[in-house]
Amino acid sequence: MRFSKEMKIFKRLARNLFLWQFCGLFLFAGFAMAGELSSLKPGIIKREALIREESIAVQIDVNNIAGVNKDMRAIINIKPEHVDQNDDIALATASIDTFPAGKGKAKLSIKGLIPAKYRLNVIVYEGKKIAFNHDEYFDISKADGAKDANVRVKAVFGSIEEAFATAQGNLVSITFEENEKIDAALEILDKKNVSFKEGYKSRQGIGITSSGEKAQLAFRIRPLSVVNGEKIDISFNYKTSNALEKKLLLMVYYYNKDNKQLRVSYIKVPQSSDWTFFSCSQDVRTGEAYMAVVFRFDGAPTTEWAVIDNITLSKVRERKRDAAAVEAFLKTADLEWLKKPVGLEALSDDTVLPPFTSVAVQGNTVEVWNRKYGFNTIGLPSEVVTANASILNGPITLSCLSNGIDLFSELQHNRKPIISKRTKGKVEFTRKANLKDIGVSFKSSIEYDGFVCYTMTIVPRKAVLIDNLRLEIPLKEEYARYLYAGGEPTIRTTDGPKILDRALMKALDGEGVLWQSPFKPWIWLGDDERGFEWFCNSEQGWYPQDYSSRQRAQQVVKKGKTVSISISLISAQKELKKPVTYTFGFIATPVRPEPKGWRAWKFKIKNYWDYVSGSEKANIFNYWPAPPWSEIIHSPEIPDKEKYRLIAEEDHRKGHTVLPYISPILFGYGIRSNKEELAHNPVYDPFSEEWALHNPNPSLLTTRRGKTDHIASFVCPVSRWADYMIWSMKKHAQCGADGISIFDGGTGPCRNTLHGCGYSDDAGEVNSTYTGLAVRNMCKRLLYMFNQERGSIKSITGLGIDHTHYGNGDVAFKGAFFDGGLKGEELNSGYYLESAEWKNKLFQDQYYYANMLPLEIFRIGWGHQWGWVPIFFPQLTKSPGIDKEWASSPEGTKDFMVLALLHDCRVLPHWCHVKTVFDVWNAEDKFGLGDDDVEFLPYWKNERYVKSSSDSVKVSLYRKKEAIMAIIGNVAKTPEEVQVKLNLAEIGAVKKSKKVFDGITDESQSFEKNTFNFKIPPRDYKIIIIQ
Repeated sequence: MRFSKEMKIFKRLARNLFLWQFCGLFLFAGFAMAGELSSLKPGIIKREALIREESIAVQIDVNNIAGVNKDMRAIINIKPEHVDQNDDIALATASIDTFPAGKGKAKLSIKGLIPAKYRLNVIVYEGKKIAFNHDEYFDISKADGAKDANVRVKAVFGSIEEAFATAQGNLVSITFEENEKIDAALEILDKKNVSFKEGYKSRQGIGITSSGEKAQLAFRIRPLSVVNGEKIDISFNYKTSNALEKKLLLMVYYYNKDNKQLRVSYIKVPQSSDWTFFSCSQDVRTGEAYMAVVFRFDGAPTTEWAVIDNITLSKVRERKRDAAAVEAFLKTADLEWLKKPVGLEALSDDTVLPPFTSVAVQGNTVEVWNRKYGFNTIGLPSEVVTANASILNGPITLSCLSNGIDLFSELQHNRKPIISKRTKGKVEFTRKANLKDIGVSFKSSIEYDGFVCYTMTIVPRKAVLIDNLRLEIPLKEEYARYLYAGGEPTIRTTDGPKILDRALMKALDGEGVLWQSPFKPWIWLGDDERGFEWFCNSEQGWYPQDYSSRQRAQQVVKKGKTVSISISLISAQKELKKPVTYTFGFIATPVRPEPKGWRAWKFKIKNYWDYVSGSEKANIFNYWPAPPWSEIIHSPEIPDKEKYRLIAEEDHRKGHTVLPYISPILFGYGIRSNKEELAHNPVYDPFSEEWALHNPNPSLLTTRRGKTDHIASFVCPVSRWADYMIWSMKKHAQCGADGISIFDGGTGPCRNTLHGCGYSDDAGEVNSTYTGLAVRNMCKRLLYMFNQERGSIKSITGLGIDHTHYGNGDVAFKGAFFDGGLKGEELNSGYYLESAEWKNKLFQDQYYYANMLPLEIFRIGWGHQWGWVPIFFPQLTKSPGIDKEWASSPEGTKDFMVLALLHDCRVLPHWCHVKTVFDVWNAEDKFGLGDDDVEFLPYWKNERYVKSSSDSVKVSLYRKKEAIMAIIGNVAKTPEEVQVKLNLAEIGAVKKSKKVFDGITDESQSFEKNTFNFKIPPRDYKIIIIQ
């Protein structure tokens, strides 16, 4: 999972530390800037100011603005050391909207931090100041007859501490009764009562531009305390209207301690119609005590606009390094992890990790577990058989068009590829050829888990014009019902603030182009039992580089009986002058067999829910990062090995599997309290720069535990951090850990060239590469190490539980080494609150998961076509905006349990009504769900076994010798009366029923003529056992 500094804001909302720990959130936001009302459509603009003890943020929600993506929010994060507690800390915005005067009343609603005794001044520009208290109405007509009225809100307090004495948040909004467009901004001032400057009274802003036009002030942050020698980083994502070339300015003002302006730094932000990352650094000079940051339009027409997302102003106060101490540490420390890296044997081509077997080769056909690949003349799959089905509708092809001629065409009829390497764990095919004007080489390697890595190099003998370089993957339509595409954005792939843009799941329907994108690092097509995934490690060599010019670089196209993934590596004419190499890969799913007895898995977070009846049934324990397992959150090191060992021994005696939490992208290295360092791992100092994950820049994560802050650095698995982490996890294995409970991190982007990530594009800009292959190697080494340390006593065959969320975790070439995949954190409502579209959809009623997860989406994300065991991760009581009473109720939990039960999916009982989950465990045990002979008959393919009189009531069946368990689930949001009839002769497990009862209540059930009659409440279920 990916984190951002904006998570600090969300963290302050998390009252329960444990809630924050699991939080894999990273919020997206944006706000609109415009000049005149003429450029805006009617809508509501709500602005919120939110201040926490360690940061100041302004949230601006924008809805229904012309030319602007809907529902974006800006979070401006300012480090506390830059806030002058004795001066104006106003976070003020100039108006970008107005509403007609004299049309009625508006209501001001105030919640949170502002004490009720304080009155607020509402300033109606071109009018009067109106003072009123909370939830009062004011008359817009008091604007002295102004044609248009601008409303500004100002709160005045005696001190900052007085204003922010509680921990609830500060929401200020103005809502116009007729739902007219409206503008409300909150300015917070100290008792000096600094007034608005004259420029704010003009909708055109302040100042005169070089062209003589009035500047349009869009956004201002002022003032921030700074110190000589500091470097302030300013970064944001943005996009603009097409005509805004060189008109958007970022202006940084510098003042001395007497508030005298010393200088202004002007940074031009180029026009971009697509989301683009922008960053710059500002050096503070001698005598400068404050800085102010302003976004401004420089004489732009009032019809133009810009949208800014993820604004961050930061200066990380790094721990001062003692060079002598670092040198002494390196000389004296036991750096066994560096000298003798653990688990490198796993990367040998002759190593085959369980549960897999050696690669089998016959001619150009390679067989691995449950799959068979046939390769064509250039080493691409021509046939793929998985789960007993041949899924391709023709060979995978590459074409290279130059002046209308396919330079690769002669390769299709030439000699076959040569097997250049053959070992237990890998087979390699190679092919080289000299073609017209170019030389080409291809290498295709397939490993024991079915992972195919493909490398192609094109060497021009002279400058060659390439019109198109395309990969085509044709699948039979019956095996391409679903699309799953995703990957964490890089600085070039930011799709905006909507989280679903990074993990798209959809059922495919229709003809022609069904989906397209300029770049996603992985794309999967499949059905409920199997699929095929393509992945790419970077965009190096892709052309054009500008996303606006290659919107159709990736497409899914339906034509007749074929659904194809079409990848255009070069999609516009390019003159190729130097060699270029492309690396991508494939893997057919499912990637591994599900482990025996997995349906008996019952999860528990250690020391949680002990007081709830049923929790004693748990058999897989998650050791959360707390003593004795971890002193520093996100640190892999163990503070008390002996205590850890004793606890693990006791859990093993009770038959529990012991799995500690770990993140492959976070290194917790320190604890601080009131700026005093309480703990520090000296390994951080010499290796922090090399290990740092740059996405796009290095960053830290601070987690509050009590009155202390735990500091973690985002680290990259490509670096030698992998060696340190695996070495540290070996200590966990030696203390009794069987694997990993939540492998909390994905295969995201990094551009830190110190450890080999990133590449330079044609313009010399360093862009990101993805860490997927490095994470894959890390997983291999970890699994090898756990098998070596735990051997036959290890209670799982794989590495444990992968945390697959946001799309970046659902890459099959990593999941092949895990027993289960925990997914669902990405459904936390906090990711969707900034979107009016999603808020309306998700909160139309209390049935949050019914609104979030249609059946076909659940079948993709939590299905069995991947190979790992699907595990649902609830978010009810953790999600903001969901009624807490509902979230804690059995009915709220049944809203997602009905989906899990119907789809043969396990559940981690947390952030929900856990007793409801435990009741299901009890029913499953009565049937013996974990027995090896249990067979699942899903509702979408069991018509010969069961008939339901209601389309809204689905019936999935489990059968084994002498027993049937029926899951009868109402997926509608209304009660359903249903008749369910079973065909016992076809099911075959029970010839004649002797006992029919409700698995949860034990009540006998009427089963005359093999038929049930039920009235099932909304989003509820029956678990009926027939013996």
